[in-house]
Amino acid sequence: MKTKFNINIVVLALISAVALTFTSCAPQIELSSSWTNKQAKPKGSPKVMVMVMGKDLAVRQLVEQYMVEEFKKGGHNAIAALDIFKPDVQKYDSVTMVSLLRQNNIDMLLTNAVVNVTEQERYVPGTTEYVAVGTYATPYNPYYSHNYNNFYSNYNNYNYVSMNYATQYETHTTPGYTVTDVEVIIESNLYDVSVPELLWFGQSKAYQKEPTTEILNAFAKIVVGDITKNNLLVK
Repeated sequence: MKTKFNINIVVLALISAVALTFTSCAPQIELSSSWTNKQAKPKGSPKVMVMVMGKDLAVRQLVEQYMVEEFKKGGHNAIAALDIFKPDVQKYDSVTMVSLLRQNNIDMLLTNAVVNVTEQERYVPGTTEYVAVGTYATPYNPYYSHNYNNFYSNYNNYNYVSMNYATQYETHTTPGYTVTDVEVIIESNLYDVSVPELLWFGQSKAYQKEPTTEILNAFAKIVVGDITKNNLLVK
């Protein structure tokens, strides 16, 4: 009985560990949708400029850097907008922007911008459960047996005591709490500067308001990965 209880504890521990692993591996950002212009005929071996819109200059620099690195890992020519243009270049109108890009021999422009942020509170109710915390031994009492002859057999073997085991439980209560679900929508657009026309569109969803370097790096990988997968960067 005691061995069985110990095995159950091990199984519960393993289940908890697996559940924790899946929770920690849950994506904080994902590409929710994408579209590719199948009719377009982009230039081979293009020079791609990555441009991130927004007020946070540090975040813009990081994302542009991560995306440029991802492009270069695939053997593609890429450059960050902030390496050439001033931070306020994102405010320029489209005609001025296209002119600047052509002056710098840019073939494709990849823009990225947060277009919506939603926050919604929800209440998670508390829980009450009974948790096994151990076992204790209870001696076997021969008087409880329906066979009264057992009294004499046990009396004659008074040095032997048969033991039973019982499980001890505790009540564990978890109070309810309120959580805030966050959804950040990011739109990415890849343009052919020479035409100009839209080559690729992607929408990503992040589930954390304050971006971490891990999330920004993951965002760069999924966007550049989908563009590459759709053969828009032919060498």
